[in-house]
Amino acid sequence: MKREKLEGRDEGGTQYLSQSEVDKKMQSVKADVKSDYRNRLIAELYETEKLTQTEIADAVGLTQSTVNKILKNR
Repeated sequence: MKREKLEGRDEGGTQYLSQSEVDKKMQSVKADVKSDYRNRLIAELYETEKLTQTEIADAVGLTQSTVNKILKNR
């Protein structure tokens, strides 16, 4: 039973994730959260603070065209 759990399965058919799979998923979730936060910040700077796309791009280290794509996808 212990071996099955270590290998990612048990008698009840439950699937477990390996630590490396958990780590990969956590990295992906963290990247998504960071990206979402950045995109909300960009939209807020553009809409509320009335900064230009170029000013925002310079501030966050992106190109103006990337900022434009982010704003269009919101």
